[in-house]
Amino acid sequence: MDMVTAFLGSALHEEMYVSLPVGVFGRERLACLNHSLYGLKHSPRCWYTTMDNFLIRKLGFRRGRFDCCVYTHDNGTILALYIDDMLIAGVLEEVKLVCDKLTSEV
Repeated sequence: MDMVTAFLGSALHEEMYVSLPVGVFGRERLACLNHSLYGLKHSPRCWYTTMDNFLIRKLGFRRGRFDCCVYTHDNGTILALYIDDMLIAGVLEEVKLVCDKLTSEV
């Protein structure tokens, strides 16, 4: 599964400003970001934190002991994260349920 807008929806945990082009408001200005963008150094970390919180708190997954990007569920479903891609393995009904919850929430 590929999350197309992965880095765009994650909330930033610190104040971050970007410089707007000169033609936007007539002169150079700074803008404070509310959410992460592609190209920011912090975007992958914000995305991982958002996914980690969602998988653990809302879907009931547990983070792996040896790899923090592999999650397991009591029903046997395994989810592996790699940047903005996911591999989900398990019983078809459970995998579909996880996919539906991910697409509706994240």
